Amino acid sequence: MVDIGGVSVLSSNVGEFVALFDASVTAQQPMKVAFLNANLFNFTRSDPFVRDILREFTVLNDGVGLNLASVILKGAVFPANMNGTDLIPIVLSRTTHRLRIFLMGSKPSSVQRASEVISAMWPQHTVVGCQDGYYEQGEEEEIVERIKSSNPDLVLVGLGNPRQELWIAKHIPYACPRAFAVGGLFDFVSGEVPRAPAALRALNLEWLFRLLYEPLRLWRRYLLGIPVFIARVTGEAVGRASRWGKRI
Repeated sequence: MVDIGGVSVLSSNVGEFVALFDASVTAQQPMKVAFLNANLFNFTRSDPFVRDILREFTVLNDGVGLNLASVILKGAVFPANMNGTDLIPIVLSRTTHRLRIFLMGSKPSSVQRASEVISAMWPQHTVVGCQDGYYEQGEEEEIVERIKSSNPDLVLVGLGNPRQELWIAKHIPYACPRAFAVGGLFDFVSGEVPRAPAALRALNLEWLFRLLYEPLRLWRRYLLGIPVFIARVTGEAVGRASRWGKRI
């Protein structure tokens, strides 16, 4: 585990995580998965409740910012970039279980199309239902009951940070034993939003591609959020060094 500002992040590779997920299904144990990126980290600082609920989650590292944080705080990078957009397809491909999956979030067209793509690409699994994220608060309990009645093994929740993590903390494992907070996965799977070219992803520049593609929506997250994140992590490192110096 790597402590990033009070959030314990699992340090693992893809194979180790798939084995961990399969073990939870075999043992019929609940599992809540979140992907910590700079944006979610900033929410943990502005709202301590978000940080507190993440203690119930298996938290994975998402993006170059978390690698930088790990270097600053621990002196080493994570074994792999465990972002959900790349990890979820691998989990669906490698798991030894046949899963019943419910999709929750995004626009109606995106989540519906994503359910069709997932059904076609991974026919060993069954998509038992989907629900877009544009619903009234008063409808939530009815939606939760519908999810529960579909008897899924896994809910993929794409409501954005921190709404998706709060939803999972509130409704899992009641609605379903397991859930992943998947961000924009359905938009990418459906083809409504393009992924960055592989070369940019290899250079850890997918954030720049997304910023250029959706500047009005994402400029605050990247142009303001990333510097704030770096400043907070650096402050954390300085504080740790100061406390260590006093102990010596």
